[in-house]
Amino acid sequence: MQVVMLTTDYCQKCAMMKRILGDRVQVERVEDRPDLVAHTAYQELPLFFVMVDGTDVGSFAGMMPLSAFEAKLETYKGVYGGKQALVGS
Repeated sequence: MQVVMLTTDYCQKCAMMKRILGDRVQVERVEDRPDLVAHTAYQELPLFFVMVDGTDVGSFAGMMPLSAFEAKLETYKGVYGGKQALVGS
């Protein structure tokens, strides 16, 4: 399982989340991933996509503490066999 965080250069919340999450997410610019943005109704950044085998299986948005981020990922771990939610896993 992999988590992609979409951000922009001017998003301060995104910058804070990058520091909180470190290497737990793959950071990409919104402008570079229109394929992901096109099918979501979120209008808030940062925007997170949970990917399994290259397929988007869920998304969530907003700034949150690390514990809340990990809790959101737990819902996907149960469904997708407990795979680690780290980049490159």
